[in-house]
Amino acid sequence: MSLAAMMISAVHIYAETLPPAVIAAEGRKMPSILCPAVCGSSPFGLKLPDVPGSSVYDIPDDEKSFRMLLKTNGLYDLALTPNLGLEIELGKGWTIGGNVMYGWWTDRSRFYWRAFATDIDVRKYFGENLSGHHLGLYAGLMTYDFELGGRGFICDWRDRWGKYAGIDYGYSLPVAKNLNIDFTLGLGYAGGRYKEYLPDFSGFDNKWHYVWQSTGNLHYFGPTRLEISIVWMLDLAGKRK
Repeated sequence: MSLAAMMISAVHIYAETLPPAVIAAEGRKMPSILCPAVCGSSPFGLKLPDVPGSSVYDIPDDEKSFRMLLKTNGLYDLALTPNLGLEIELGKGWTIGGNVMYGWWTDRSRFYWRAFATDIDVRKYFGENLSGHHLGLYAGLMTYDFELGGRGFICDWRDRWGKYAGIDYGYSLPVAKNLNIDFTLGLGYAGGRYKEYLPDFSGFDNKWHYVWQSTGNLHYFGPTRLEISIVWMLDLAGKRK
């Protein structure tokens, strides 16, 4: 028997051992996924490459991790300015979030400690599970009225909002399951129109009046964000196709 006849006979014998589904595919494009048992029994010695961690049947995993971070800045809380922040995971360590703080305290005489601010930010975390080092950008609006028994300063939103923006760096330290402590410092710009006033008590109507002194424009460069925040991580896993 010639060599060519022996090769044709071998191919014919091999084809008879293939499953019917494979034989029925003769003359058409074969599937890209090959069965290891068929490849291993091939007279041509076909073998799949040994790739660590790979699977022959490349089945996609539709389960994705979706995290939200709820946080409060303890430094603002100590300054009698309650606050709340929320971050939403975008993927690959990126998040987008927002923060709001609101403190509106007065004794209706000569003490005012009022502040409201809200901002949005984008962050990139370099550690796993939204922890470790991170960098971010932020921008926001603010209004305030501060007077501690003497000269007062007010940035009135009815006149014009104050503004601030900057870049921050921080480190998020895991301290328990789904609980981190975040240390952050932000540097940037804060500005806006403000009015300076003096409180004056009138004996005619027995009321306090606030006498305008001057108007100025704040232009400040330096620290505009300081955080020691408690962060609660919500890991909402679901299937997304």
